Parts: sequence; structure tokens; C-alpha cells
Amino acid sequence: MERDLVDEAEVARRADRGGVVVRAVREELTRLGRIHQICLSQRFEPSRLDWLDDPRLCGGGNLLHTGVHGFDLLRFFSGEDPLFACARTARVVTQRSEDNFVALFSFATPLLASVAGSRATASRSGAIEIAAERGQIVADHVNGSAFRIAGTRREALPVAAPAQTVIATLRAFVAAVREDAPPAATLDDGLWTVAMAQACYRSAESGAPEPIALG
Repeated sequence: MERDLVDEAEVARRADRGGVVVRAVREELTRLGRIHQICLSQRFEPSRLDWLDDPRLCGGGNLLHTGVHGFDLLRFFSGEDPLFACARTARVVTQRSEDNFVALFSFATPLLASVAGSRATASRSGAIEIAAERGQIVADHVNGSAFRIAGTRREALPVAAPAQTVIATLRAFVAAVREDAPPAATLDDGLWTVAMAQACYRSAESGAPEPIALG
């Protein structure tokens, strides 16, 4: 019995708030009309994994290992594909790979967006800020909060209880393999994320906006 209680406590501790916040934001966006600005960021402590600062092993820094999740969210929230990226990277704690970046994205529409990341602070946050024609959304997928702003009034959005996202992802994968169920994230979604990261690295090197291309 004691072992069961320990396991349940561990499961609860590991439950993820990010996915339920993202779903709450996505649902509310349908009520806000056309989106014209999205700002996303994720910031956390320096990594203790030495290989993340070894270019021979890591393949890239914070932009590649964490920024890609912001790129996924950007397309998920907007429903649009960016055309150009303009990015800057820096090293705060790391020596050979970036742990600090800011990326700007432009689209064929008036939408403008930014994704930023830091792996060099003694804190954690996952800010989501979206401006649309009928209001704003301000949320944080790390602390589990989400609000809609209308005028100067801020109203909390309903956010479900933390969920086991890894388990849900594995179940979706099994369903896709065994039952031919459509995956939530497609191959094109993955290609777009990689293409956005590559354009950001090119921009950080060239100092100019770079086109985003799947080919």
C-alpha cells in the first residue's frame, strides 16, 4: 500500500501543465478573431549535461534543442507558415553553443511573431502572449496559468488538471502504428520546425533575414 502511494505521488509530481495550457489558449483563440502578433519564450536554468555544449555531439544549442518547441507552438497557434526568420544568438554560460537567442518571424499576412529562449537563468518560465482583433491572451505553460485580456480587464481561462503528456504521446504513436490513426503532428510539421531552426542559424551568421524553405 505504501509503495502504491509513493507511485501515485510521483505520477502527480511529474504531470505536465504545458499541454493543458496550450489547449486552453488554442480554444480561446477561436473567439478572438484574426491574430496579428505572437510572442513566445521559454527560459530555465543552465544545463548540467556537458554534451549540450559540445558541437560534435549536440548539433546546435538552445535554439535547436528548445527553440524548436516554440516554433511548433507558433505554427500551432497561428495556423500559418512563416516566410522569413531574423535571429540573434549569444553565449552566457556555455562556451561553444548558444544558450540565449531571440528569433523574429514574418508571414505573408500582417502577422509578426517572436520566439525567445534562455538557458542561463536561475528561474523557469514559458510565456505565451497573443494579440488579436478582439483581445489578448497572456499565459505561462510552466506555471499553468492562462488569461484573456479585454480592455483592461483580465479574466482567467479554464485550464484542465495537469496531464501525463508523455503517456498520451506514446498512446497516440501506438494508435498511429497499429490502427493507422492520423498523427497529431505530421511529417510536414517536423520539416517546418527544422527549416525554421536552420533559417535562424543562417540569419544569426549572416546578420540578415533569411528565407524559410522546406527544400
